Amino acid sequence: MTVTNPGGGGTSNSVNFTVTAAAAPTITTIAPTTIAAGSAGFTLTVNGTNFVTGATVNFGANTPTTTFVSATQLTAAITAAQIATAGNVAVTVTNPSAGGTSNSVNFTVTPAPSFTVTSTPVTLSSATGASVNSTITVTSSNGFNSPVTVVCPTTLPPGFTCTAPAAITPPANGSAMGTLALSVTATSTTLTAANTPQDRMLEANATPSAGGKGWWILSTGTGFAALFLMFLPGGRKKYRAALGLGLVCILSLTMGCSGMKTTIVKVATVTKLTVPTAKVASPTAFTFSVAVTGGTPGGMVQLFDGATMIGTAATVTGGVATPTAPALTVGTHAITAHYLGDANTMASQSGTINMTVTGNTTVAITTNPVATPAASPITVTVN
Repeated sequence: MTVTNPGGGGTSNSVNFTVTAAAAPTITTIAPTTIAAGSAGFTLTVNGTNFVTGATVNFGANTPTTTFVSATQLTAAITAAQIATAGNVAVTVTNPSAGGTSNSVNFTVTPAPSFTVTSTPVTLSSATGASVNSTITVTSSNGFNSPVTVVCPTTLPPGFTCTAPAAITPPANGSAMGTLALSVTATSTTLTAANTPQDRMLEANATPSAGGKGWWILSTGTGFAALFLMFLPGGRKKYRAALGLGLVCILSLTMGCSGMKTTIVKVATVTKLTVPTAKVASPTAFTFSVAVTGGTPGGMVQLFDGATMIGTAATVTGGVATPTAPALTVGTHAITAHYLGDANTMASQSGTINMTVTGNTTVAITTNPVATPAASPITVTVN
């Protein structure tokens, strides 16, 4: 630097002024240094030197919200999304305008604690319907050691029951087992099933309605009164009165008859379901024959699987119907035949035949918490 006076006098001697580079920030420690992937957000503390107001913490490729505490400390709000993936993350500090970026320090995101679930296949005998166990194995990873609840599905194959094991708690980085019980309804040993016969009502009857009864009572009373007058002494007045009562009797009788109601009682029926076999291999369809007795039935017969209508209804001809059903899924189905009745015969329902479709199917299970990957379905063979 020099000084120059105005109007003369010249310029002074020169003296040096030194502009030094701004001190670069440095990181000495961070806290914490590790966290599991999938954890909630947290606050990272960065300790070091030469931090200035406006300095930012860099968390890998992310720039979290940074708070200046002092020249030797910063804090950064790390979000859950920024720690979702396991691996090493480079942490640096950048000062604004000048000073550059600090050294890099590693922050470790460890894999989240997790577990896997495996099961053993099951073979069920439809002849006995006995329960068979599938072994459920829970294997821990990355220190997982919490209870795992295995849940049976709300919708099972036809005729199946499922009983889940008690909660399974594996040791950290180890395995534990439980048993899940499965069974299927046994196949019926009889190939016919009929409903219980009812008493048959064979004729129609006629009864007066409530209003008709009143007219009948009036008709009866006036008729008796007219007859009584005929036996009393008297002249023409007696006959005129008897005639009037007779007309009232006839009118009342007519009104009473018009109030009659006719009730036709239908003939009760018996529906009998017959099958040539109660067990077929998937995807074979069953063959059905239905006999309906009682009166002269002419209505339709519909098949049901439990409470679900299946197949195509068939008309009863000569007391027999042959409704059709599609190939059913693997499992044991509770099949009934329903005669829907007609104008002269009552509806009725056959007994139940447990019919089994053999083959392979699966039973889905879930866990709480959810396994990674999700638990695979249990493979089941019905024979």
